Amino acid sequence: MDAIRIRVSKQMDGYTFSIGPSIRDAIKSLIPEAYPASSIFVGYDVRTDFENYLGKLENYIYPALLGVDDENQLSKLGKIEFIDTQTGVIIYKIPPRVKEI
Repeated sequence: MDAIRIRVSKQMDGYTFSIGPSIRDAIKSLIPEAYPASSIFVGYDVRTDFENYLGKLENYIYPALLGVDDENQLSKLGKIEFIDTQTGVIIYKIPPRVKEI
């Protein structure tokens, strides 16, 4: 897998971050303990508040969406890209993590 692509859809009241069934299956085969979700919705106001206090929301969304929170397990996933579903443009990238020894 070259990259895990997370689709980002703008709604009237927020954003939906989602992955397809093939990505969920690939994650489960790489990390059997993972519990990936189909999607996560975040309202505009929540995103704004979150980023004002904690930083870029995407850095917190992908572990929750992919169902993986261990650093060593995240390093197995490689590059992660957030794709705008309307334009197909990559709007945010998370480079591959270096596996801890």
